[in-house]
Amino acid sequence: MDYIGEHLLPGQLGHFFIVLSLVASLVATITYFLAAQSKTEADAISWKKLARYAFILEVISVFAIFGILFYIIHNHLFEYHYAWKHSSRSLEFKYLLACFWEGQEGSFMLWMFWHVVLGFILIRYSGKLEGPVMFTIALAETILMSMLLGIHIPWGEEAIKIG
Repeated sequence: MDYIGEHLLPGQLGHFFIVLSLVASLVATITYFLAAQSKTEADAISWKKLARYAFILEVISVFAIFGILFYIIHNHLFEYHYAWKHSSRSLEFKYLLACFWEGQEGSFMLWMFWHVVLGFILIRYSGKLEGPVMFTIALAETILMSMLLGIHIPWGEEAIKIG
């Protein structure tokens, strides 16, 4: 069912960039792990190159998600649950900006934002420690993105119940 005046494009773009971000962070995690475990310098360099491309794609995706969420909140697109629940037309601009991290998903987004900023700096200045350090950052990004998507991975007793 379609509604007149409904803005679907921001949601579709946001979902695309969230999935892209999850895939990019997963690729960066795996390739940084392989770079850290490489026996030869040539292998480590090739894995780091692929990992950097994946992480840069992650950075672009996180910034795009942030921009789309800001667009949704700023334009009061209340057909999206996050804007409906955490913002209002009566809020000043500075409070609309604070709507980002009011909800749990926004808090995850804020953590992801600062992780990609930190990761971008670490790629430039960490030198030989880039592989292990960026593996940790990329793994944190993967976990945060999976929580943003709502992916449930059974652990402990839940895993036993499923089997």
